Amino acid sequence: MSRGAAARVGTGAATGLTSPRTKRKQQAARAWRATLLATTPEAEFASGWFDGSAQPNPGRIGLGAVLVTQRGQRVELSLASGVGDSNVAEYLALIGLLELAHQQRVRRLIVHGDTQIVLQDVAATAPAPIAALQAYRQRAQHLLQRFDEVRFCWLPRERNQVADALARTARQSATSMPE
Repeated sequence: MSRGAAARVGTGAATGLTSPRTKRKQQAARAWRATLLATTPEAEFASGWFDGSAQPNPGRIGLGAVLVTQRGQRVELSLASGVGDSNVAEYLALIGLLELAHQQRVRRLIVHGDTQIVLQDVAATAPAPIAALQAYRQRAQHLLQRFDEVRFCWLPRERNQVADALARTARQSATSMPE
């Protein structure tokens, strides 16, 4: 993941007039980008990608995650996880990735995801926490305490295809199972 893609978090078209809400969003985006550009070499980190899928939305949930450890070991997660909306699916996929990284004894992790809502919510850089996701945010933040350092990095959906495919496969396998 290049730093250029990471710096795209929260960017948007500039307009002549800026509302207070837009200013808060821009300030949060600047803080978010600053967090992404820390100085520790990325080679010391494991990398993880996550994605959640709900269909219909809300509907059956599938979770997908890929972890590549500092030693180059690749571990995948593809799991059906009940019913919920897309934000719940994304959070559960993030939680699954964090649990997987902890099981692999990862201490430093770069987390890649294509959902700004969840990434900013869990990193506490969102303008306001989403009340409906509070339990998931608390679980993820509890898991984050197990690591020495975790960085969050947004990437476009098309650059998260492996985690997306794992989530869709899990969701589809759950859909095909008899109830």
